[in-house]
Amino acid sequence: MGRISAVLLLCSVLAVALAFGVGDAAARELVPKVPDVAGPGKPLPGKGDDLHYYKFGSKYGFISRAGKMVIPPEYLGADNFTGFGLAKVKTPSGIGVIDAENRFLILPELADVQILNQDDGPVLLGKHHNWWGKLSNRGEWLVKPGFHMLTDLGHGVYGAEYEGRSALFDDRGRFLTERIYDGFGRLTPGPNGSLLMTFTLNGKQGIMDSTGKVVISPRFESISPGFDENGKFVMRIDGLAGVLDISDKWIIEPKFYNIEYKKEDDRFWVMENKFVSSYFYHDMDGKRIGPVPQEKIWEE
Repeated sequence: MGRISAVLLLCSVLAVALAFGVGDAAARELVPKVPDVAGPGKPLPGKGDDLHYYKFGSKYGFISRAGKMVIPPEYLGADNFTGFGLAKVKTPSGIGVIDAENRFLILPELADVQILNQDDGPVLLGKHHNWWGKLSNRGEWLVKPGFHMLTDLGHGVYGAEYEGRSALFDDRGRFLTERIYDGFGRLTPGPNGSLLMTFTLNGKQGIMDSTGKVVISPRFESISPGFDENGKFVMRIDGLAGVLDISDKWIIEPKFYNIEYKKEDDRFWVMENKFVSSYFYHDMDGKRIGPVPQEKIWEE
């Protein structure tokens, strides 16, 4: 009886390991066999710009802006072409991606596809059953499906969610962080050429760089959505706003009703209480330098 109990306990530990921690890689192995979806098509930049889908009866095709039928109505569903010459289509066997010459870049065997446009080309995410992965521009799997959700954060970095927790994941299939986070914001330029993002851990926000290194620890209720290359950020803590710099020092103490950074002025607008007349300019060092003209406030 003791041996049976020990075996059952070992099985339970293995099951938990598959779902958490060391199980991230192992759990992805439980995904049903991933199909090869590479087709003969290829991205044709700009060639889809003139095409948009139309519906004839119950089927979808593509027509030019001049009204000429370019791809006959043969699909059960379709999205418009992207600027990189790709379009998502639906067939009886599943969802795939075609090029502007109606050739499948990704064969229609998936549950869903996302085509995300970056500056230098499309990013393709594919869903197999309930799992997301990443595809190359040739339709080959770069990251096989194994995540409940993949979110493109820009610059080849993704938020990978599994069992309600998220980690950072890169184009090469490597985890950059542990899977412990609530979520991530998009990467945006920071000081000295860095790339920064907000992240949330247990309901509190902080700042992280593109390698997964924590720059500002998570203790804030909110962080201004757009970073500026000056490396100074509007933070809200205990219901009040302040300005923190990249070295984690307060430039403006968190004791104000609201603060906004105005790039055109290269100043902070500090709202000292809930009344419009309480707006004052502060310079980039945090010094209070006078009231904001009310006509400028009303323009805003």
